[in-house]
Parts: sequence; structure tokens; C-alpha cells
Amino acid sequence: MSQITETLTTLTLNGTDLRGPFEYPASWDNQIDRHLTPAIGTQIKSGVQLSDILNNDKLVHELAVLISRRGVVVFKDQNLNEEQQAKLGQALGELTGKPKDSKLHIHPLTPDFGEFGQAPAVFNLDDKFNQDNYDEEVEKSEHAAENWHTDITFENVPSDYAILKMHTVPAGGDTLWSSAYTIYDKISPALRTFLSTLTATHHAPTFQDAKRKYGITFRGEKPEDVGRGSDENRGAKLQASHPIIRTNPVTGWHGVFVNKCFTKKIDGLKKDESDALLNYLYHLQNSHDAQVRYQWSKNDVALWDNRTTTHCCTLDTTGPRAGNRVLGIGERPYYDTKGSSRAENLKSKGLAF
Repeated sequence: MSQITETLTTLTLNGTDLRGPFEYPASWDNQIDRHLTPAIGTQIKSGVQLSDILNNDKLVHELAVLISRRGVVVFKDQNLNEEQQAKLGQALGELTGKPKDSKLHIHPLTPDFGEFGQAPAVFNLDDKFNQDNYDEEVEKSEHAAENWHTDITFENVPSDYAILKMHTVPAGGDTLWSSAYTIYDKISPALRTFLSTLTATHHAPTFQDAKRKYGITFRGEKPEDVGRGSDENRGAKLQASHPIIRTNPVTGWHGVFVNKCFTKKIDGLKKDESDALLNYLYHLQNSHDAQVRYQWSKNDVALWDNRTTTHCCTLDTTGPRAGNRVLGIGERPYYDTKGSSRAENLKSKGLAF
């Protein structure tokens, strides 16, 4: 795709061609307005347009590295259109060495629902989707923290990068992100070692409910269908098993890879054991020093790394809330014994970020 991809260090792990880890991209320092918290979140200066860097592979590569290190990066008042958003979503992964057959995710429920954009990979994220997936008599939790999730972890090959542009912004509806790196750093070495040997099953029962309610066929369910961004993301089960400790190939840092919406059970443990461990990890995800909270303005764009963050929307909106989301498909999650803790790696280099 570009000259820069020909010079990146190649790492082969379990037959998958990965690239990295990469150092902090100092070239973006002049464009940074502020780091939102020490653990996670960076805001770029007003006036910097993502549409202006789309054809600069070096800058896109370095932006991807910044996102992977900081978890989420926010750009204000963007003119990025849907086609450009999709192009950027694919480029972020390609320019950091994702597998060649990983494209953009296509939601299992497309194209039967009207809330999706014309481009299948562009998801129109709005209130209607949640309303349609629950019958009125079903009582839902009113605790926003119940909605912490990482996008599409029910897929065999889940997302690397996400891009969300909010075009309809009410009062309320802030988004919070939690750093999987910071959660890992809070865990004792003995528990880290144990967790690194485990996998957990991820499942999407909400989408299964929608399938039964509407009698639809999932995208990728039919043998002749294309996969949902990867040939490995097929079928109607929407279930996958992933390591609990995941290494990000871009940074080489370990993070805790579970989320309350989709992670259902730790494989090989009894239910009570699994519930106890998962609830402890979810408790850590709620730690304030692992989080950033962002208040949206119209046409803001947030880009985050789904491999090492969880996020949720605050359910206090006073009106319609909508935006366009693109998800890149990355690599199969893995744990690399050569990886490191974020905090320990930064400390060894005398760095804060």
C-alpha cells in the first residue's frame, strides 16, 4: 500500500504475519491539544482534519500507533464523509500490519435494518437499534455501567480500530472508555500469570434475540455470503473463544480482554469460579483512574483501539443521539510471552505516555 509498509519489522506468530511493536510517534506531538488523562485519551488540536491526512500513509501509520498507545484519540469538528471514514478505518490496520484478508466489519444484521448506512461497513449508530432489539415487556437495567463492551468480540477475528463520527448530539450521552492496559497493570503478577493461561467465551445473545424476533438471516450466515470482514467471521452462532490477556501487536503491551456485554464464561472453570473472576475484572474496569469520559460536540470523531479498551455510553440523553461508526477487522487475539506491561515498559524508558 505504501513505502512505509515495506520497511516495518515483521513478526510471525502462530502463522499470522504481524508488525510492530512501534515507538511513540513524536511527529504527532505538535498536533496534540492535550492528553485527557494519564492512562487513556488524547485530544487533537482544533483545525486538524482527518480528511487532509488520508493519502499520507506515514501520518496514518503514526496516528494508528498513537491510538494504540493512548487507547482513544479525539478530533473536533471533522468534515470526514462516510467513504473517507471507511477508507481510514481500513488504512489504520493495513499500515500497522494486519492480515491481508482482514477488511471492514459488516454487522450481522445488515442489510435488513434501516439504521445502517448505504455502505455496508458504515454502521449508523442510533437509539433505534437498541429499541428494536427489546420487547416492551423486557425490563432492562438502568445502570449505564452494565453496557461496558468491546466491539464485536463475538467474532473469531474481532475489531482492531473503530472510528465514530457523531452527527446528532443531545445533552448527555457522553462516552467513557476504560484502558485494558491499566486494568492489567492493577493485577498482581501471580494472577496475571494465571489469567494468561485462560480463554473466555464471547457471545451476542442480543443479536440472536433480534434474529428470532424478526426472522432474519445474519450477514455471513449463508455459505455463499462473504464473511463479516474476514472469511473466519461466518455463520449464525456469533460465538468465539479468546485469551483473557491479549497482546496488542502495535504496542507489544498486554491488556485484559473481557467485557460485560459479550464475555459469558471463562473456559475450563466452574461457573462460580468464572463469575467471581470476571466480576473482579469488571470491577477493575470501573476504576476512575483507568477511564476517560468524553462529552461530544457535533461532528467530533473518536478513534479507538478495540484490542485494548472497553467503552460505554451514558444513558442520560435528552434527545436523539446518532453517528456513523466503522470497525476495522484485525488479527485473531493472542497472548505473546514477549509482551510487556504498559506501565513497566514506559517506566523502563523514562516516559509518561
